Amino acid sequence: MRGSQRDFIHQLVLIINPLPQSRDEYEAKRREKRKVNKGRAKERLANEIALAEEAGDEDKIKELRMGKRRRRNRKPPEQGALRVGFDCQFEHLMSEREVISVGRQVQCCYHHNQEFQKQCWMMLSSFGGDLQNRLEKANYKHWPGVVANPNRFDQAFKKEDVVYLTAESENTLEEIDQSKLYMIGAIVDRNREKGLCHQLATDASVQTARLPISEHMEMSTRVVITIDQVFQIVLQLYNGATMTEALAAAMPVRKGWEMKEDGEEAAQKETVDQDSAAEPKLKGATEQHNAEQDSASQGGATAEEKEASS
Repeated sequence: MRGSQRDFIHQLVLIINPLPQSRDEYEAKRREKRKVNKGRAKERLANEIALAEEAGDEDKIKELRMGKRRRRNRKPPEQGALRVGFDCQFEHLMSEREVISVGRQVQCCYHHNQEFQKQCWMMLSSFGGDLQNRLEKANYKHWPGVVANPNRFDQAFKKEDVVYLTAESENTLEEIDQSKLYMIGAIVDRNREKGLCHQLATDASVQTARLPISEHMEMSTRVVITIDQVFQIVLQLYNGATMTEALAAAMPVRKGWEMKEDGEEAAQKETVDQDSAAEPKLKGATEQHNAEQDSASQGGATAEEKEASS
């Protein structure tokens, strides 16, 4: 190959793959590019909100503003905010696929946390192994509000502060105590290890509680809820929802659930039903009384006519 041809090819390679920039130049260009993209995203969001306001689409406006608030909420929760724990000591009982599922559900919990006005602290206990490796790929160390601890929950936190949420508990959770730490078992076992979390909590002498699902919902399938669904219910309660509202927001439609009526609503409905049932009877009695009065009037008129004739 001739020298001129080599020079031409070398110049062409430099055009296609230029020499690497210095680190400072690269970072400066990256910051400038991010600034431009951020400005475009803000302009696009403002235009979408303006169009939704012109159309009077309240749901769309709320959705767009919620997305804006979700991005703005990438900051740690307030000091003294509610704490929700994840007991991650069950990796040896799960398959690789189940560990992956736990990791994904913890990520979902983090994203749910960002969507709420009042965020909670997410406390990971017994954290390590494959679950830690997978969450490191998701950059969990930069998630605001997430605190990881390699120790067991009964060693990482004060026992008197912990309330372990288990389906086998005799105590029913109806409201949130902000001073407590609500622990969720981070396990996907397809019901192989039923009662395990409750046994661990009992052995550790910590308080337990269960979600009152059967008291508020009629389920067409077996009551099995996931880690992120339990987290959503607790977070909904923390943000002021009633238990009925929290369950309805977290439970998927495919479960085929229906909300039960509470005592006051049932009494009101029973009163309305009784009034509705009594109304036809009252109407029938009124019609019968009117008919009797008409008959008596006609009888009296006939008697007077006969008396006048005689």
